[in-house]
Amino acid sequence: MSADERAGERLASLLRDRRQALGYTLAHVVAESGVSESAIKRYERGLIESPNPAQIVAICKVLGINPREAAIAVGFGTREDFGLPPEEPPYPEVIRQLGRALTDEQFTVSQRAALEHALRGAFEAWQMALSATPGDTPGVRRR
Repeated sequence: MSADERAGERLASLLRDRRQALGYTLAHVVAESGVSESAIKRYERGLIESPNPAQIVAICKVLGINPREAAIAVGFGTREDFGLPPEEPPYPEVIRQLGRALTDEQFTVSQRAALEHALRGAFEAWQMALSATPGDTPGVRRR
């Protein structure tokens, strides 16, 4: 597979996966973006060698994708080149949810503090379990 084909597939995956995750139909993206159905299908299949920037931006707006992500997908630069933070590691969804909850202002300061306290306690218990020698029970003293 050539570099152009890989770039086309990265863009295809970005657009297709987001559309499907949002539950949007092709018809919805066509109506909202003004980009033809045939063009969107070609983008989602990785069949367009020279993406039209205006079309990509329009599709990205509908899908809530930062257009710089699309530029990165096709190899126009790196996250650093476009001033984007490093990509998040593929943490399990529960870890991402906890991270969002700790910073989400819809929760009160005391709710976020309670969550942080619970997580800190669980983390400390995990660290103790790791440091225990085989056969020892963490937190239990032997006489």
